[in-house]
Amino acid sequence: MRKNPYFTLEQIQQDYYLLPFGQALAECRRGIETNQTGAFLWRQIEQLEPSALRELSLSELTLLLTHALGKEYEATEQELPQLQQDVAGFLGRLLNFSILSQEEEMPSLSLEASVLSTNAPQPSLETHHLEIGGISLSISLPSQWLAQEFHDFCSPIGKTHSNPTTLSVSLAPLGTYPSPTSHDTLLLHTEELALWEQKEGYLLQFKTNTFVKAMFLNKQTNSALLYLPKDILLSEDPDNRTLLQQEIFHSLRHAFLPLASTQGLLALHSASLLYQGKAWLFTGHSGVGKSTHTQFWQDLWNTPLLNGDLNLLQCNAEKPIVLGIPWCGTSGIFTKETYPLGGIVLLQQGDHNEITLPSPSQKSLLLHQRLISPAWTKEQFEHSLSLVTALTPKIPFAILTCKKETAAAELLRNWIDNLPIEKTRPI
Repeated sequence: MRKNPYFTLEQIQQDYYLLPFGQALAECRRGIETNQTGAFLWRQIEQLEPSALRELSLSELTLLLTHALGKEYEATEQELPQLQQDVAGFLGRLLNFSILSQEEEMPSLSLEASVLSTNAPQPSLETHHLEIGGISLSISLPSQWLAQEFHDFCSPIGKTHSNPTTLSVSLAPLGTYPSPTSHDTLLLHTEELALWEQKEGYLLQFKTNTFVKAMFLNKQTNSALLYLPKDILLSEDPDNRTLLQQEIFHSLRHAFLPLASTQGLLALHSASLLYQGKAWLFTGHSGVGKSTHTQFWQDLWNTPLLNGDLNLLQCNAEKPIVLGIPWCGTSGIFTKETYPLGGIVLLQQGDHNEITLPSPSQKSLLLHQRLISPAWTKEQFEHSLSLVTALTPKIPFAILTCKKETAAAELLRNWIDNLPIEKTRPI
């Protein structure tokens, strides 16, 4: 038997969950809810050495866990058959969700660095100072490669910031980046991205990019190097310029969000609008109708839209806020302003319109599942989960099951209007 190393047991309120992080999240694996007995059995599995676990068949593991469970609960001989049946059912769930596997471990992905010529002349670099979500970015690159989306967030040179947290970004020749070795750990890989943990930091390889092929982020997540060929930097081709701008822009999101998380900031996949002086966030699976729903609000009540795809939450504040960021998917809708967080709505498609209120643990779990903030490691995963768990009691959170019709927006607006919360102005 083999245990998926990218699942962790977490207790939220009084409920237990086995939740995915890292590669399991990249593969869109689902977590499961379990009870105290399931939590005990999982801890028994975790205590086994991986080599010892691999030597056990499913039936052998079932008997081993049955014995441990019987000893824990001081079960009689007559009760053991029922315990064995319960253990078999639990292991069956783990197998169905790929948390356990009877297959051999898949070999790690190995990618070699592409070495391109670095003999081209050095491009002219300029340092650009940005302020995003209270974090200062210092980006050194040719001025023509600074994406238009960043321009609204540029800070005057010499401005003093109250938050000293800074992300420094610079460029390096593609052929010099630290190629993965057998000593590195492959944290996750998808069709677009391979992420390695190295001794000094994280190496991200962008497999579908044309120009920005890799980025190195140090362990403190406050310094990033973008690797790309110098000859491309000197290119006057307008098509190259536009594509490189966008690749740099989107690559830097992978550098910004890990640092933001350390500051109590989490990015939620959501569309947002401004109502009653507060930001209301609409989240859900891709294609569920977030943009359609927020557009209903704008059409019906001329409600301003804030961001079409991604919102940055300050979770560790007494009064949670939403900070403007330039990343907004393909919507083109974003703001640099900061607003109090009104509440969060999870959209689900249905054949009727209905508002339901999840339990406290469900609120935390549902919100955490929609985060874009990195969960590359168990530590990052648990940090963001702790921030979400602290946030959810402070805000209204509802599930809106709805059809794509204006009546759903009207139902939700009426629910918000009747909430016993103070209506505040933007800060």
